[in-house]
Amino acid sequence: MIHANLFRRVLSFLLDLLILGGLLALTAIVWMPAAMFAAAALGSRWDWAGWGLGMVGVFVAAVLVVTAAYLVGGVTRGGTWGQRLVGLAVVGRDGMAPTISRALTRYLMGFLVPLALPLLVSVVAATSWEARHAARKPSLEIPAGQLTVPVEAALADRQWEEAGRRARWWLELLPWVLYAGELGLMAAWVMIHPERRGWHDQAAGTLVVVRERASTPP
Repeated sequence: MIHANLFRRVLSFLLDLLILGGLLALTAIVWMPAAMFAAAALGSRWDWAGWGLGMVGVFVAAVLVVTAAYLVGGVTRGGTWGQRLVGLAVVGRDGMAPTISRALTRYLMGFLVPLALPLLVSVVAATSWEARHAARKPSLEIPAGQLTVPVEAALADRQWEEAGRRARWWLELLPWVLYAGELGLMAAWVMIHPERRGWHDQAAGTLVVVRERASTPP
């Protein structure tokens, strides 16, 4: 078996992202109207004010179902569409297609956990920062005997708002930076491993190899 190099693995990863994006868009055409119809049947509107958590829940469920079906189903057949397009296959130590339990382990360690950790860290960081930032909000009370808020208090409030906008921009960028760092670490892991295996491959007992072409008889 010829182990897949990093370039072909990255290329297959990008192709899988494109394919998954298309599949998620197609499923949204189905579940979004269904969710709006269900909300209308319950006497409400499908908007963020009334269904904020519900919208997030439906979106997360759709992502989990589509990605699990695509990635797990593809691996149990010897590789995803992206891997097949670049001539790669996912196999076990015995050279056979992985079992569903190995495919699930690979999905969890290679996709779900790396995706969830940056989001979790970002939510905790944003929640903690928002609480501290709100506690530092300047008072805009009008002192007794005056008609307007003091200039110093107004300037302090403006600086507080500017600091909040800058910090929120960095907090929105944080999950992308963390995920990019994970991908970089994964790439380095694959490069230095003698069998070009990532941590998800090691956890699942799988190998990514160059797909063998069927030989034609002379």
